[in-house]
Amino acid sequence: MQQATHQLLTHQKMLRNSFLFILLIFLSGCSNGNFLGNQQVLQVHSLGPEELLLHCDFNVLASLPSSGTEGELWATDIPLDLLESGNFESGQIIQMQVLWIPTPGKTPLAPTSTNITIKQIIISGDESGVYVGAGYGWPTGSPQEGLSIHMEDATIELQSSTLNFSDLLTPATMVGYIHAPADTTIARKLSAIAEQYTINNTINNTKN
Repeated sequence: MQQATHQLLTHQKMLRNSFLFILLIFLSGCSNGNFLGNQQVLQVHSLGPEELLLHCDFNVLASLPSSGTEGELWATDIPLDLLESGNFESGQIIQMQVLWIPTPGKTPLAPTSTNITIKQIIISGDESGVYVGAGYGWPTGSPQEGLSIHMEDATIELQSSTLNFSDLLTPATMVGYIHAPADTTIARKLSAIAEQYTINNTINNTKN
């Protein structure tokens, strides 16, 4: 009787330990942003007095391979033909570069690490601001077949702007999910346009 009771208690303990182990893995996956079922759209949360929330609802997205990184993606909420012609009132362009891919046992898995760099350009009429930052995210896919990023935590701030640009975001955090299909042509077009805004804002800041 005592032996049967001992075996029963041992079995119950093993089941309890197994359950706790599985629960620990599940919670760890959620806290590390690796619970890929969460596909909340990419958002920027201002930590300034206004506490604004900027939804990154992009309709033009593209990824491409990038020398020295694991790939990059580009996106904008401005139709490409209007962006190229300059015939639009406002919008945003974003670039996200994957520096390295989190790998258990080989790379840091903590949210305090940095594996994603960010450049975000906000355009409003004749004014524009270039925001830069970095943070931790979980990339999936590839720039050759389509790149997704589950951004767990990133911080961005204004780097340069035109004279009358109103910065309503700095400081800000970025979280959420974004996917860009592979398209080198579109990605390069967005890169060239973004570079022009960056150069113009830098020249503007130098003059002032």
